Amino acid sequence: MKISKSKTGFLAKIVTCGVGLATLCNGTSNVAIAQSFQFNEGVSAIVNDVPITSFDVRQRVRYLFARQNITQPTDEIIAQAATQALDALINERLQLQEAKRFKLNISDAEVDRIIDGRVKANGGTLQQLYSDLNSSGLSVASYRDTVRAEVAWQRIVVGRFGSRVKVSPDRVKEAVSRIQASANKTQYSVSEIFIESPTPEEDAQTLKGAQTLVQKLRAGDSFKTTAEIYSYAPSAATGGNIGWVLAGELRPEVAAVVDKVETGQVSDPIKVQGGYMIIGVAGKHEAKDLTTTYTLKQISKNLAANSDDANTRKVQSQLLASKSQVKGNCANIERVAKANGLSANNLGSIEDKDLNPELLAAISNLPQGGSTEIMRTKNGLNITFMCEKVISGEDIPTAEQIEDNLHDQELNLIARRYLRDIRRDAAIVKR
Repeated sequence: MKISKSKTGFLAKIVTCGVGLATLCNGTSNVAIAQSFQFNEGVSAIVNDVPITSFDVRQRVRYLFARQNITQPTDEIIAQAATQALDALINERLQLQEAKRFKLNISDAEVDRIIDGRVKANGGTLQQLYSDLNSSGLSVASYRDTVRAEVAWQRIVVGRFGSRVKVSPDRVKEAVSRIQASANKTQYSVSEIFIESPTPEEDAQTLKGAQTLVQKLRAGDSFKTTAEIYSYAPSAATGGNIGWVLAGELRPEVAAVVDKVETGQVSDPIKVQGGYMIIGVAGKHEAKDLTTTYTLKQISKNLAANSDDANTRKVQSQLLASKSQVKGNCANIERVAKANGLSANNLGSIEDKDLNPELLAAISNLPQGGSTEIMRTKNGLNITFMCEKVISGEDIPTAEQIEDNLHDQELNLIARRYLRDIRRDAAIVKR
């Protein structure tokens, strides 16, 4: 199968220490696993004639508890973890069956190479990881199958749909403009929980479930643990954490809410495409160390300072007529200036620190393609056009990064729909 476009952000759960046991990834062998709960032995579900045993479910629950360092789970936590485990195992069976349909085989050796690379990046070894799994009562084969399903699914989705996802220049431009507009404003340390609503008919039930989660979070439940168990977002692998962001980087529905959430608090459920989002805000700070670069053009006319009023009004009229004819399109400036007997000057790209204060004040709040009023210099009169405005800094993503992020969002949405359709058509019997 040809992999047309690979994105590091897509399905961020793929074989990372966020997926594995955190203590194991750090090279520690003393892993506390809750061993006290029991399940009835037998088959928990059948997926297209392929069984999921209670052993499989028990392994996954212990894995979830180890990952979250839960040593004394309540009955409610055990029940929810079992539901989550069974649901994840059903998805994995379907993903592996889809891989088989496409004749995509990922051997144990390849899985081991993938895991080994991730573990080594965190200072551990593959042998140590597998030893710790065995000593904790966790099956290495089950762990491999989880990784195998995740990697196979990524390759199928990227291979089938990656090249079809097209992020238009206008969409990137819109996102850049949105981020640039918020660049000088507050940044937020944000975590997210995405609760998927599979069908419109289930939306009310999904909302009710999301509201229950919010109540529990506000009562003291861990956001990280809740995200890892309940969230359908790729960020679930890191406890829902997506780091420091500008409001403009968030979905518009979320951006409209995030500033109203107090530090240390969580939002009410926010309706987004495909379900509901719960946002937690861990911190806020103002943007820093930003540089604004303006691309500027001018139309001008030399005019002596002692020119009479009639001549001044004539030049002003020429400038205003030209401004109207440019219509916010910088590409028209040279042609329009020449037609009106004026000079066109390309000032190029200039950083804010290199502009004189008067001109900076005049252009700083202009939209792209906007222009100043008529301004006087020692040589005459001019109007300056702000053709492009770029804010840069360590916290500001580039246009390429924004395009990649939008591509990942689209691909993740397609992946959810794809799996939902496969699941809808599958023969699934839960016991």
